[in-house]
Amino acid sequence: MGTESKSYLTIFADGVEQEKILLDEYDDRKQLHNLMAEKGFQKKPRKQIEKDMEERHARMKAEKEERRRREAEEKMQAEEERRRYREEKGLREPDPPHLLLQKHREMLKEQQRQRQEAAEAERREQEREKERERALQMLQVHKEFHEQQREQRATKQSLAQQHRYVDKMLERRKVEKDLNRTRLLLLEHRDYRTRQREQSQAKQLLEKHRSMREKRLEPKFARLEMVDTAETASFHDEL
Repeated sequence: MGTESKSYLTIFADGVEQEKILLDEYDDRKQLHNLMAEKGFQKKPRKQIEKDMEERHARMKAEKEERRRREAEEKMQAEEERRRYREEKGLREPDPPHLLLQKHREMLKEQQRQRQEAAEAERREQEREKERERALQMLQVHKEFHEQQREQRATKQSLAQQHRYVDKMLERRKVEKDLNRTRLLLLEHRDYRTRQREQSQAKQLLEKHRSMREKRLEPKFARLEMVDTAETASFHDEL
């Protein structure tokens, strides 16, 4: 069963891999453009690209013509050196044409190799310079990102402190409310006990007053009964 291939964007700085991004996570062109802008790549307009291509073709054409001119000069110089060499050695017969052609081809290959090495070295230097610029941009973005994270952490800590303070105040208010409710209940209970005590005392005083009054009225009732008995007896005697 074959494995699914994935596309990656690898960013280098001075020949060292800095970051590897999975491109399959970006669905449309807009997200890719935003990614490139975020990583420091600049999108050139079409006219600028066409202008750069024309300048590049013109430069390559000029370099090709200059290379042909140098090759022609080098060929003439080589022929002149061979002529002088033959004159110095007293040689009358030149080298066979196939040997001359072979030497010339080897010389051209060596020159072409040297030019390619020089162009490759220049291209690598330009790439290293671009990678250094991108690395500096990435470091700046990374620094700004860390600054934002630090500010967000400070804001979260401040909000957490405010929330803890509010929670403490709410808890304190709740405790104070409970204490006030308890005090009110205690006061109501005390008033209730006081009213009961006063009612009990009033009842006792009323009973005491009633008993004292009955004690004071008992002799009077006794005398009234004696008078009533005497009068009843005299009345019966008269009859």
